[in-house]
Amino acid sequence: MTLAVGPLLPASSLPLQVAPERPGQRLSLDPAALRCSAQLLSSAGALLFRGFQVGGVDAFRAFARSFGSELLGY
Repeated sequence: MTLAVGPLLPASSLPLQVAPERPGQRLSLDPAALRCSAQLLSSAGALLFRGFQVGGVDAFRAFARSFGSELLGY
């Protein structure tokens, strides 16, 4: 999957927006995509995923957990 990556707002570096090249692609647990996302997160500090097909709450939780940290409960 090819990702489009850039700042959300031109004058700001946070958050870094990550979007699929073709809108509606599934948010993936593909190891290569996760490594890329983890590298972006460590360098940028914050990521905004936009334009992906999520597949429901459980699929999103699985994706969020794949970064290796416990999810926070609010």
